[in-house]
Amino acid sequence: GQYRVGPAVMQLAALAGEVLREAAESGNKVAARALVGSVHKFALLARELPPSLPPSAAASLRGVPLLSFVHHNSLLHLADALLLLQTSHAAALEPLTEEPLGFVREALLLRHAAQQVLKEQVTQQVQHLHELMAGLQGLRWVGLSGTAQAGIASRRAVAQVLHSLGRWGRIVTDTLMPESIIEVCCQCMAAICSTVVADIMAKSDIGIDDCRELRDILGPLVSDALPVLIPTPQPGTQQGQRAPGSSEGVEGKRDAQQQQQQQQ
Repeated sequence: GQYRVGPAVMQLAALAGEVLREAAESGNKVAARALVGSVHKFALLARELPPSLPPSAAASLRGVPLLSFVHHNSLLHLADALLLLQTSHAAALEPLTEEPLGFVREALLLRHAAQQVLKEQVTQQVQHLHELMAGLQGLRWVGLSGTAQAGIASRRAVAQVLHSLGRWGRIVTDTLMPESIIEVCCQCMAAICSTVVADIMAKSDIGIDDCRELRDILGPLVSDALPVLIPTPQPGTQQGQRAPGSSEGVEGKRDAQQQQQQQQ
């Protein structure tokens, strides 16, 4: 699939390939070891630089989902690049370095770091959803008299949850790769469903009128939550156009230009 990647990591992956080619062409054991070691430093730099930022800058990175998602994608992209470099250069370089290249381990560490970035963003979104769901007041008011204001507040809470899911979904689907989209969306939906189910099961008795009221209150969540979280792509829209920094963005733009020329 197509996904957004920061331009710096694209340059870093290309530089790593050039360094390894130069190491293989040198035929010198000392130079090869030094150059291979520098590629390991590239991975360390990509993995450790964001956590080592000043507190204000690190907080800004965590507070903007788009930046965090691009960082997550960048780490995965560099991990994939290192695995390809391991495959393509191991035969030429390992006789010079007299040891395995070790890029598989670096790729695993990069993937773990990427997963931590994604996990942190999902945790923040789930906490935000729980705060909004608190407006339902645990559905304790359902079936009681004089609860018109509570009903209005609950409908407002449901609308806020849907709005939050829509904003989150647009960022997620425009930025992440498909498997990550499914992962984060499932966790968000699970947070909503578990809260609603727990509130309903906590009620000691539910009558027919209570069921109707619950249906009216929670109906929009059932019908609209998933469509706003994972919106259906518009016909003729290509992700490569929405994600110019993606690893396949150039191909997406080229395909779009060719389609425009054909239409003309």
